[in-house]
Amino acid sequence: MLRSPKPSLSTAGFTLAENLVIVVMIGIMAAFTIPSYLSWVNNKRVDDSVVRLEGALREAQSEAIKRSRACSVEVTATEVLSGEAPDPTKPDERQERCLITGDRVLPVENSPVVITGSNTVRFTYRGTTNAQASFLIYNTDGTAKMRCIVVSDILGIIRTGNYAGANPGQGTPPDPTQIANQCQASPLPD
Repeated sequence: MLRSPKPSLSTAGFTLAENLVIVVMIGIMAAFTIPSYLSWVNNKRVDDSVVRLEGALREAQSEAIKRSRACSVEVTATEVLSGEAPDPTKPDERQERCLITGDRVLPVENSPVVITGSNTVRFTYRGTTNAQASFLIYNTDGTAKMRCIVVSDILGIIRTGNYAGANPGQGTPPDPTQIANQCQASPLPD
C-alpha cells in the first residue's frame, strides 16, 4: 500500500517573509484609503446638515401656507426650532409649532461641521419672506465641501448650492449677503 509522505513542518503555512509582505501591502492600501474615507464621512456630515436644515425650512413654509398664518424658524448652532409667529391681536393664545414633525437636532455636535448665517426665517401666510436668509454649512478643517442654503426675499424660494468662497475654518464666517452672493447652484446628480 502506497502512502503519501507527510508534509514536513518546513513546507506547511506561510513564511515570515510572506507574512511581512502581506502586512506591508495592507498598510499601503490603508494609507491610501483612510484619507478618502475621512473626506467622504465629512462630506456626508455636511450633506446631512444641509438636508435637515432645508427640510425644516420647506416644512415651515408649507405649514405657513396650509395654516394661513406666519411661521418662523430659528436656526441655532445645533438645532432648528420652530414657532408660529405670535398674533399681536391675541396675546393669550398659545404659540404652536410650525414643524409638525418637531424641532430638528442638527448633526453638528461633536463634529467639525459649522452652520452660520441668518438666525431666524419668518414665512408669511403665503409662504413668502420679507428678508433674505442664507446659511453656510462647512467643515472647520477644510476637508469637506462647503454648502449653502439661501431663502430669497419676497418670493421665499429656497435653493441649495455649493459655496464658492474661501473656507473660513476657525475664523470669522462670512456675512449672510456674501453667502448668498457666493452660493452657486448644485448640479443635478447623475
